[in-house]
Amino acid sequence: MVSAIVNKHTVEINDYIDYTGHVDYATKDGKLFSDRLPGTAFLMIPFFLFGNFLKLLHLDVLSHHVPIQEVTVILLSNISGILGILFLFFLYRHFNFSFKTSLLLSITFALCTLNWQEATHVFSHAPSMCFVLMAFYFLIRS
Repeated sequence: MVSAIVNKHTVEINDYIDYTGHVDYATKDGKLFSDRLPGTAFLMIPFFLFGNFLKLLHLDVLSHHVPIQEVTVILLSNISGILGILFLFFLYRHFNFSFKTSLLLSITFALCTLNWQEATHVFSHAPSMCFVLMAFYFLIRS
């Protein structure tokens, strides 16, 4: 959906239907739309534009014949996963866990839960987890 938003200024995905695998879309008045809310797509716009910048610099050869924008948008999930771990670490420290215990628990969360999987593919799970942990951290701190 982010390609449609940036390139065509619409949320219609008629030209991008192959990305859905011909599932997870809705049809209205002959137009195709993603059945997902556009929030994650809007969050991906800076990363998509970063891919456009890399393409402008001819650095898109690093993506092995895949549009570089498809590679750079995953940075949203990667960064969200890392920030979620950081906020969890801060929460442990706020509740007076030792530095070593906080670090061990944060690493355990990072590597032994679904955080690892969700931070390595493009879905809304990693940003959602990050925003929930961030909100909880700022709520507890205030």
